[in-house]
Amino acid sequence: MSKLKITLGLICLFLSAGGLAELRAQDSVNAKSRVKKLITQLNSPEYREQESAAMELKRIGWPDAKPAVPALIKTMKEADMETVKRLAIEALAEFGPGARSAVPELKKMQKRAYGPLRKTIDKALLKLEGYSKNELGSRVSNYIKVLQDPQSSSSALSQTVAGLGEMGLKAKPAVPYLINLLKNNSHVDRLAIIKILGGIDSEGKSVPAIRRELKINSESELDGEIIHTVSNEQACVSISQALGKIGANAKSAVPELITVIKNRRHNGAWSSKEAIKALGDIGPSAKAAIPYLEQLNDEPFAGGEELGDALSKIKGVNSPAENENPAGESE
Repeated sequence: MSKLKITLGLICLFLSAGGLAELRAQDSVNAKSRVKKLITQLNSPEYREQESAAMELKRIGWPDAKPAVPALIKTMKEADMETVKRLAIEALAEFGPGARSAVPELKKMQKRAYGPLRKTIDKALLKLEGYSKNELGSRVSNYIKVLQDPQSSSSALSQTVAGLGEMGLKAKPAVPYLINLLKNNSHVDRLAIIKILGGIDSEGKSVPAIRRELKINSESELDGEIIHTVSNEQACVSISQALGKIGANAKSAVPELITVIKNRRHNGAWSSKEAIKALGDIGPSAKAAIPYLEQLNDEPFAGGEELGDALSKIKGVNSPAENENPAGESE
């Protein structure tokens, strides 16, 4: 009897591993097809389309968005609108050292850029070129000391958070200190902290604190009347994006993300779409959201393509768009 149990256990383990591998392979196929469409969108004559594509590629990140690097470099060089240039540069910076091929062109642009564009280029070069090992250790240690010091001023803390934000994954040793700051200090840019944690906390240690922030911003009322404000919408958008980047380890935040969608009159359509994307990025671990998301198919709802994509990722199947145009097929 014990041998039978062991045999059955091994079979289940084998099937589970195979199923997981299949899901990962399918996610990769879906991402490749999506990136291909976004590269085409970067060449659109409509600047809004270009902005949307650059933002989405930044969200997808490295390595899935690797094929878009040449198109993003072309966009940052040739786009008419400065906002499009900056978004393309931000996407490349998010990719980190893998997008180092952008450095020579960025240095050329840096010489003649000023204002917000110059600031965006400076930050991007810092992320793409990185620090020496000694420099890195010193900077992170100094930042952590500021976060630990109860006497640190709000200004010092804000500068520290900004500095850590420029370091990308290299800021990971600061995760527990950033969580503590998020939980215990109300005089700092909380969304900036959450954005950093979304990019470096792959283990999801910050999720309980981030869930609390999402709950506060998605359920507030004014005199019993639900009111939509820009600040609440931006907060819900930023927090949802951070949870999406954390991925499967953010599964405990699924109830709060569903609440953001339910309260879309208060939180705004943009925040609802980002919450739906986050549920998709959490993947099969967000299966508790499936019944509610499927209900939205029968409602007048501005979920659009995000809704179908999220359901497909959670269920581990191709989206309708992917089935119509599988990756690798010519259009």
